[in-house]
Amino acid sequence: MITFEEAVKNWTRDHSERNYKKLSKALKALYDEDGQVRVPLKKTDDGYLHGIFFQDGKGYMGIFSADDTVRREEGSEIGGMNLVKLVDAMFANPHIYGIVFDPYTAPVFIDRKNLSLIIEKEDPRLERKDWGKGIPKYSDADLMVPEELLDFAIEVVLDTIEKKYGNYEVYEVYNSLHTVPNIVCKEGEQVYFIVVEPEILPNVPVLDDEKKKEALKHAKKFDAKLLFAPVSFGSEDEERMKEGLVLSGDDFNYKFDGFVEIE
Repeated sequence: MITFEEAVKNWTRDHSERNYKKLSKALKALYDEDGQVRVPLKKTDDGYLHGIFFQDGKGYMGIFSADDTVRREEGSEIGGMNLVKLVDAMFANPHIYGIVFDPYTAPVFIDRKNLSLIIEKEDPRLERKDWGKGIPKYSDADLMVPEELLDFAIEVVLDTIEKKYGNYEVYEVYNSLHTVPNIVCKEGEQVYFIVVEPEILPNVPVLDDEKKKEALKHAKKFDAKLLFAPVSFGSEDEERMKEGLVLSGDDFNYKFDGFVEIE
């Protein structure tokens, strides 16, 4: 089996399915071996923290795969970290979207969903939890964050497209709070841009004027029709639903009555 360093370089040169499988296999082996990785550390007033790099408004934890990809920026250092602990730290932070290899040279982004599949470890944020009845004891870390609310809503919309809009072919999905549209699909020659807006029941999603203006401008540029997908959801527990309390791992009901065309 090729080394982890070789697997990353091969994937960087050629984004083939074969190379992705090799990269996945090498990463899984490194994780199973409890291997060490080098990471960028950024200086703060409280010491050094793991370097976070952003793509499309989403944060990724940086890792260096080889000597020739290591870079130091002003105020930064290079540290060593156990890969298992790094992954645990990533999963524990709902605001982190994944990991990125070699962020300063040829970045390779792997989101937390695909990372979970590669290392065969379920994301604890997605594990079902028994919160019992009523309002339980919980901490701020148990609350779903905006990124997770959007992910949930997008999954609802994609499931609806698959079941009720069989002629729609999904081309792109953008799980980002700062990107419009969130879904790009086609029906024949017609392109559709879909903006997904989540909201917690009993509130109703609203497409604000600024996002609407940006989405319409983008749709016009590509001769696409703009669709708004308002998705409301809340806990199956009546008391938590009334309080608007959405806890990670809870069971939810949702309301999505279909697309609204925006002109």
